[in-house]
Amino acid sequence: MQRFWREPFLHFLILAAALFGLNAVFNRPADAPPDRILVDAEKTARLADEFQRTRDRPPTRRELEDMVGEYVKEEILYREALELGLDQDDPVIRRRMRQKMEIRAAEQAQRQPPADADLEAFMGSRPEMFRGLGRVSFQNVYLDPETTSEPVEQRATRLLARLNADPTAAVDDARDPTPLPRELNAATAAAVSRLFGDAFAATLADAPIGRWFGPVASAHGAHLVRVSERVPGRLPALEEVRPAVEREWSAVRRAEAESAFYDALRARYSVEIEMPPGVSDDPATGNRMP
Repeated sequence: MQRFWREPFLHFLILAAALFGLNAVFNRPADAPPDRILVDAEKTARLADEFQRTRDRPPTRRELEDMVGEYVKEEILYREALELGLDQDDPVIRRRMRQKMEIRAAEQAQRQPPADADLEAFMGSRPEMFRGLGRVSFQNVYLDPETTSEPVEQRATRLLARLNADPTAAVDDARDPTPLPRELNAATAAAVSRLFGDAFAATLADAPIGRWFGPVASAHGAHLVRVSERVPGRLPALEEVRPAVEREWSAVRRAEAESAFYDALRARYSVEIEMPPGVSDDPATGNRMP
């Protein structure tokens, strides 16, 4: 028996079988069918049940489709992570493996630092992210509708004529008592909104400069207003906001890289999805499982 195991021909057969097996594993034909993922009705029903437990209502078809898409993405990235051996050095759950695959994609986007031209183009395509806040300076005369029997509109017309005819007229004499500030300097629209309301702040955006106008309604009553200065927001130079631009640029590029990476992997898989019966597009009814 020992002589049998020493036979060179037997050693040759064992080696040939091993090489054949390795070749089958590592040299799969390019036209080989992709791996199959079946999301059957039982699985989609479990996803719908998870949604209902957390949201206290059944999901719509679109919501369930989004959940299935996330499940398929997780399954694909999990399988790819296993093939790359990412589970060998960190025995964690499959979501952690998905995160590792996404990190690999993000690293591709971070290898080449952005040039100034890239950052300036990025700023130009998203000016609202980096534009400085506009500011406005103004005075206001508060008119309390409960102070006199004279209608606010009539009183406002009379006071406007006096204030605009005489720029030195005593403003305080025309103002009713109020805890609101008499004037604000270089205030942002958000600061004005907090004190006077959104509608009041919006009115100041295109108000005349240096002339009393009104009445302007606020959450507290009516006001006569005189805007002394309005400074629009501006897009700063790159050097003024470079750290913020680089941070946002990196975040966008990382998201794009992750999306492209997943799309390339997703194309390698055949995905079959079976929706459970009774799925609705109406959020009010959703998928009422039996």
